[in-house]
Amino acid sequence: MIKYVVLAVLAGVIGYMAYRAGGFHAVDPFYGMDRRSHLQDFFMLFGAVLIIVPLSLCFGRFANCHYLCWGAPLMIIGTKIKNTIGWPSLHLAANPAACKDCGNCDKHCPMKLPVAAMVQRGDMRNAECVLCGNCVDRCPTGAIRYAFGVPKRTRS
Repeated sequence: MIKYVVLAVLAGVIGYMAYRAGGFHAVDPFYGMDRRSHLQDFFMLFGAVLIIVPLSLCFGRFANCHYLCWGAPLMIIGTKIKNTIGWPSLHLAANPAACKDCGNCDKHCPMKLPVAAMVQRGDMRNAECVLCGNCVDRCPTGAIRYAFGVPKRTRS
């Protein structure tokens, strides 16, 4: 939920800044880089580190991706639209019969999804899945694989 708030705030700030500037005229990602002091660069870098490191220490690896990523809501919305329309895409597919319920997939999922339960259901669809492939790589039996097409349940 926090990541949706982060996305809304980011979009609001960008919109407000564009409004105050009289609209978008040009995009220069390196604007001001040659005029800033090194002290400013230091604070920008370590300001981000001071946010990311404590979050990771408190909530584990990929905490920034899981809780604060502003891009995740866009991916989730895109996935929901794609699934509603039925567009073919890269997705995960499961073979429940091959699953030995070892839990490797759950341990290595950066989004902390219940991957083993999804495999047992035969339905790997989850809007929070970022298709990182950790579960595919860590599955010793090959119960999870990449597929292309419209995601379907393999059994009910």
